[in-house]
Amino acid sequence: MSFFIPDHDLERILEEDVHPLDLTSHLLGMDRREGRIRYLPRTPIVLACTEEVERIFLRLGLQVESCLPSGSLCAEGESFFQARGRGDRLHLAWRTGLRVLESYCGIATRTADLVRKARAVNPDISVVTTRKAMPGTRHLAIKAVMAGGAYPHRLGLSETILIFDAHTELLGGEAKLLEAIPRIKREAREKKVGAEAKSLEGALALVRAGVDFVQLDKLPPAELALVAREARLLNPAIVIVAAGNVNLGNVEAYAASGADVLVTSSLYFGPPADIQSEIRSLES
Repeated sequence: MSFFIPDHDLERILEEDVHPLDLTSHLLGMDRREGRIRYLPRTPIVLACTEEVERIFLRLGLQVESCLPSGSLCAEGESFFQARGRGDRLHLAWRTGLRVLESYCGIATRTADLVRKARAVNPDISVVTTRKAMPGTRHLAIKAVMAGGAYPHRLGLSETILIFDAHTELLGGEAKLLEAIPRIKREAREKKVGAEAKSLEGALALVRAGVDFVQLDKLPPAELALVAREARLLNPAIVIVAAGNVNLGNVEAYAASGADVLVTSSLYFGPPADIQSEIRSLES
């Protein structure tokens, strides 16, 4: 996976756990012992951020013997990461690595489940996630989402033009917005232009104004289906985006509604993956 996580992000995660020493390992003389660690899931999971865990281990002078890549399916009890080295260094890396793996494999596994459910109904649907990850976790969270088969909705505010109700309010109302859309499309020809709507009438007005996509916020699937049908009578190429309240419990209904894209924040939040860690001595 083509993904860049800077070293300082990983060092900050490590520092949270260590800060600045492992007193237990020091008093037990773990620096004079050699051991091996491995991680294995207690239930089937999709792996994410194993490469970052490998970098943490290498940063601490440990030898990584095996590491399955992000996006791999891992069966219950299958060892997907193994390293060896000094006992004190193993203990420094142990919990930090486990925290990263449990958190982001959890996201990747939820993502894979939601994508599978959505595409069982509509094979062409796109699943994307918002920028609403927990503060400080976005880079790794996005990598986990992509490992599970989805994509980020927008990585930043300049990636696409997406007009929300708050923009419309400050602009002076819907009429002002509809006047502005042709100008925006002329001035930013290489960008897609979309806008949020909360009703059939609002969505159709945006389609007539020439937007590339309409984002429907928290509209029930039945109402979304009506919007999709009427909007495509005006413009068969319009992209319908369903956002808000899309989750594992209702994704099939939204996938069947006629939406082209499902936007969700739900994948960031949920139980961590259940991963077991084992540390064994390499000395008799």
